[in-house]
Amino acid sequence: MKIEIPSYFPHLDVRLWYAESSLIGFSATNGYHLEMLFLDPGQIGKGYGKQIIRSLIHDYGVTSVDVNKQNENAVMFYLKSGFSMVSEDATDSAGRPYPILHLQYSGKQK
Repeated sequence: MKIEIPSYFPHLDVRLWYAESSLIGFSATNGYHLEMLFLDPGQIGKGYGKQIIRSLIHDYGVTSVDVNKQNENAVMFYLKSGFSMVSEDATDSAGRPYPILHLQYSGKQK
């Protein structure tokens, strides 16, 4: 997957996120769908993810995201951020055995 991800970048709207002058993470969207959101591991738990997802929703119109069901921290993050599950697939888009949850923004943040 590490090899695949860079090949997607030319087709996505990629944003780098900074706190002061330090890069803390990046996101990539395709239309209104959040394709990826990654934070530097040392920056997790500091509120940056909340700020970024709010900006992506309110400033860039993000309304959906897919997340690996096994990534429980990410699932909880998106659910707390106002997303709800609309469907689930047993495999990812490449047919790998990673269950994927399809989430839609409902606006009800917890």
